[in-house]
Parts: sequence; C-alpha cells; structure tokens
Amino acid sequence: MQRSLAIVDGRPRLALSGISPDDKKNFNALLSKLAASTTRPVQTMIDDLAAGFNKSHITADVVERFSKWCNTGGAYGSAVAPAREISMFLFGLTLERLIDSDGRPVEDYKQKIERMSARMK
Repeated sequence: MQRSLAIVDGRPRLALSGISPDDKKNFNALLSKLAASTTRPVQTMIDDLAAGFNKSHITADVVERFSKWCNTGGAYGSAVAPAREISMFLFGLTLERLIDSDGRPVEDYKQKIERMSARMK
C-alpha cells in the first residue's frame, strides 16, 4: 500500500493507493482492536477511518480527530496503543496531536503537519 500526506489549504489529507486484500484484512483487525480497547465512544472514529480507507483518502477532519486518539490519556488512555498501531499502518508514523480538546488547531499545527509530511516522503 502506498500513502502520501497532502497538505490542502493548510490541512493534512491522506491519500492511499494499491490497497491489497491483505491490507484490508489487517486494517479491519486493527479497527476491531481499537473498538475492544475502550468502553468510551469510539465507533464514529472507526466508521470515519473505515470510510476513508475504503475511498482511498482520509479527510483532514478525520486525520485531525484521529490525532487526538493517538495522543490522549485519562478515560481514553487505553485506546492510545491501538490508535498508534492504526497510525503506523496508515501513515507509517505516529500522528502528532493536531487539535486540542476543543477541536482547535494546536499552537504548532503547521510545523507538525509539515514535519509529518516530510517524514512520509
């Protein structure tokens, strides 16, 4: 599976190509692992990731929201490890947190997406 992180209007979007049946199987297993990791509401995130994967592109909104799952604690802390596994599978790296708890871009948002884009090349 090939992946590229495009920065469109200053926001990250993931494009995927060459998705094999094994990639689909592995991705679905990772989503199941995320679902089983927490009793917190995670199904919308799973549905959005799956929809993006099936369309071969994950929107900036989903990338940003998912970055929170890769970098959180408290009641959601048990979901961090499986979220990071999904991040490694999709992006080849662990997403840095891009938005705060209120959904606003973090202070160094632009630097983070540029750094992630460079690491994916």
